[in-house]
Amino acid sequence: MAYRKMTVEYILDDREIEALEELLGKWQQYKGKDGSQPFADWKLEDLFQAIMQYGCKYDISKHIKTDQYRHELIEVEELCSSDPFRTRSEREQGTSQKA
Repeated sequence: MAYRKMTVEYILDDREIEALEELLGKWQQYKGKDGSQPFADWKLEDLFQAIMQYGCKYDISKHIKTDQYRHELIEVEELCSSDPFRTRSEREQGTSQKA
């Protein structure tokens, strides 16, 4: 399976920035068992990237399924299922790929 890196830009409001700033302090204070502080020099952007990457495969799948439904490529039952999205070829073959 080949991977391709994609970039998305987010616009955050003051509340979101305030919450990130609170979390950033916690991440910067983290100490490993060896006493190291690997996140001590992190900036808000570093933290936001780390937070947004948690579970991103499931987010991607959800967004793809939503748009497939919006464009009438899948039925509501598939949209509402807990299964990951399926490609055209997977739908034609009746198979799926796990996220």
